[in-house]
Amino acid sequence: MLDEHQRLPEELVMAIIEEAWHSPMSVPERIHSMTSFPLVSTLWFRVYTLISFRDIHVPSLRFLEHYKELVLKANQDRDWAYKRYGYLPSGICKSIVVEPQAESGLVFDAVARMVKHDHDCLHTLVHVNDEFHAGDIFDTWTYRNVPPQITFLELRFMGRANMQSNKNLSTLLSRGRHNVAWAIPNLRCLTIIGGDEEFLRHFLPAIVYRDLAMLVTDFPVKLHDIDFRFGNHKIYTLPPNLKHRQL
Repeated sequence: MLDEHQRLPEELVMAIIEEAWHSPMSVPERIHSMTSFPLVSTLWFRVYTLISFRDIHVPSLRFLEHYKELVLKANQDRDWAYKRYGYLPSGICKSIVVEPQAESGLVFDAVARMVKHDHDCLHTLVHVNDEFHAGDIFDTWTYRNVPPQITFLELRFMGRANMQSNKNLSTLLSRGRHNVAWAIPNLRCLTIIGGDEEFLRHFLPAIVYRDLAMLVTDFPVKLHDIDFRFGNHKIYTLPPNLKHRQL
C-alpha cells in the first residue's frame, strides 16, 4: 500500500482507473487488474470498486459466484455495505459485460437470472463470445432470462457468427407465433459485431419485439431485403421504426 505522501490526487486516480477499466483486455489481463488495483492504496480500492461495480466485467463463472455472494451479503446487511463502500454494489450497476470463456452462454444466462430481481439501474448487457455456431443461442435459450429493464444488448463474436439452417427454430417460427418465449420486451438498441445477414434472419425473430429502434452492425445489411420466410410462412416483419447504422 502507498504511504499518504505518495498518493496521487483522487481525480487523477479516477481518470487512470476509468481509462484502464474500459480499455480492451484479455481475460487474464482483466483478472490481473481486478486483483491488483485494490491493493495499491485505500484510495485506489475506493475508486476501483466504484468503477468496477458500476460497469461490471465477468471474466469467469468463479468471479460471478463471488459477486453474487457479495451482493447477497450487501443486501442483507446494508450497514456493512454502506460502511465498506458507501453504497449498495447492485444499486449502482449500469452495465455488465460477459467476457469470452468456456460455456459463455451459460454464464450469460446466470448473469441474466441474477439481475432479474435486483440491479434496477442496469440497462446494458454485453455478451462477448469467441465464436458462434448454429444452435448456441436457440438450443440453450441463452437470452430467455434477460430482465425487462434491459434496453441495450450487444453481442460481440470474436471469431465469426456462423449461422446455418436451424431446423428447431424454423419449425417453431412456422407455427405462426410472432415472438418466441424469450424475446426481450423492452429492447431498444441491438448491436451485433461479427455476424452477417443470415445470422440476423434467424436472430431477429427470436429476440426482437416491435419497439426496437436501432440496429448497429459491423457488416453491411439491407434490412428490407432479408427473407424472413421459414418453411412456407413469413411470420416476421421488421419493427416499423427500426433504423440501421454500420460501424
